Amino acid sequence: MAAQTILIINKEEVLLLAPLAEFLSKHADHVHTIYHTSFFPPQTDKLDYVKSVLKITDKAYWLRYFVRFFRNKVFGSFLFPASWRRKYNLRYLVNDYRIPFINVFDVNDEAFIRKIKAQRISTALSFTYQLYQSEIINIPGFKIYNFHPGLLPNNKGRWPIFWAIVKGDEHGITCHEINEKIDAGEIILQKNLGRLSGMTIEDVMDIVIKELPMMISTALKKILTDDIQAIISDQPDFYGDAPDTENIKIYWNKVK
Repeated sequence: MAAQTILIINKEEVLLLAPLAEFLSKHADHVHTIYHTSFFPPQTDKLDYVKSVLKITDKAYWLRYFVRFFRNKVFGSFLFPASWRRKYNLRYLVNDYRIPFINVFDVNDEAFIRKIKAQRISTALSFTYQLYQSEIINIPGFKIYNFHPGLLPNNKGRWPIFWAIVKGDEHGITCHEINEKIDAGEIILQKNLGRLSGMTIEDVMDIVIKELPMMISTALKKILTDDIQAIISDQPDFYGDAPDTENIKIYWNKVK
């Protein structure tokens, strides 16, 4: 039986739309199903997270983001032609390729795990903030690969770009197998973007988004051809906690 690959993504209608469209234009035939999760994982302290994000991002960025978000909601609605909707709406984009687009509230839910086993899914490419627990990680014959906006094992966790800027580290993207430790699985692909001095988190994220389709494509080809080889990174091992007041000041001094 051919390998069955799924995508598990945040249902994010602005940043993820373009890279997903580019990826599907080349590889839709290899995608069995796309599962979408909410932006915030279950039991996340949403308010605490939002407060931290607002302290390290430019207000003008959020204004632009929400303008794009509402534009996409309007142009991606049923009021506009299908050729428009697929450019502004994840569901219409995915449906255009006849790929099932299914909501999953919690990736660790027993029903979701049973479905993966029943459909004999071999691989998941993950773009979600949800954390996978042992029950799904240890499904026999099933592997999950995450795409992390940093050069692992340096700058693990939810704030990799922030910590790379604060510490003056190189930026990058890492594709790694998920195991039971956060951002600690075997690395199969990595791209170094350099130090990008003077750039904000938003500037770096724009570069990451542009590089993402090629990273996904390359990772998928490795998986389909069974060409998975572990990469030993020369980066230091560092896990970055949520930004504190002192490091937020360092960050703004570095980007202004």
